[in-house]
Amino acid sequence: MEPGGVEKTTFRDMRFILGLVVPAVLLLGLLGWWMMPDEEVEAPPAAPAPTAPPIVENSAKTGILALEEVIKAFLESPSTVELLRQVRDPERIAPKLEAWLAGKAYVAPGFTEIVSSSFDADGESGNLIKAQVRTADYEMREITLVGGQSGFKVDWESWVGWSEMSWDRFQSERPTEGKWFRVSLTQVDYYNFAFKNDLEWASYRLESPDKSVAFYGYVPRTSQLDQEIRPIDKQENVKLLLKLRFPPDQPHGDQVLIEGISGQGWFERTPLETP
Repeated sequence: MEPGGVEKTTFRDMRFILGLVVPAVLLLGLLGWWMMPDEEVEAPPAAPAPTAPPIVENSAKTGILALEEVIKAFLESPSTVELLRQVRDPERIAPKLEAWLAGKAYVAPGFTEIVSSSFDADGESGNLIKAQVRTADYEMREITLVGGQSGFKVDWESWVGWSEMSWDRFQSERPTEGKWFRVSLTQVDYYNFAFKNDLEWASYRLESPDKSVAFYGYVPRTSQLDQEIRPIDKQENVKLLLKLRFPPDQPHGDQVLIEGISGQGWFERTPLETP
């Protein structure tokens, strides 16, 4: 104790006091932290609820219905006036239709069903559809439709097998200048008269659309034209649009020269003019 009655605090006493205070402060701080409420962890934003996909009309079904509507209207047309409304280039077809009827009344083939169809995007002519249809008398026929600004229209020329001149005229007049004909072609081995050399010529049987007339057509063997018209299967019968003429030195017979091919099957991208 200092003089005057004042007690002097020693370094040992300070250490003792700090030894009591510091642990107490730490204990209070730990107790306070333990009693604090837990912090809420911010949840990640919820994913947006899935939205139902938009209802899209079945385009395939719609296309089939539209196709059937045009084909049915064409096959069931009660008159040539109604028929021409369903065809490609009606103004150009009208005189051909009249010549094809040759004074006979028009009789619609009727419609039963579409059996099958195939689509081809044709750059020159637009969308091209070929369909197998069954007529009212259950005959199976191929019909070609071409898409345009006014919708799909029937290619009448390929439907009837129109040619640049009639097969009767071709047979009787025997032109030596090429004429375009829609034919059914099969590969054959027939060599005679001016075409005896089978090393020089490839031979084909050419049949008219109604199968009433047949010719033998020849083309230089292994030529580009021969490769274009030759069926993949020798027994196959294919529809082609061919340019035909008679040899000038052959006044008789049923043998013709094949000079060219055009179109796709019986469909002609650039329609033939009325003779």
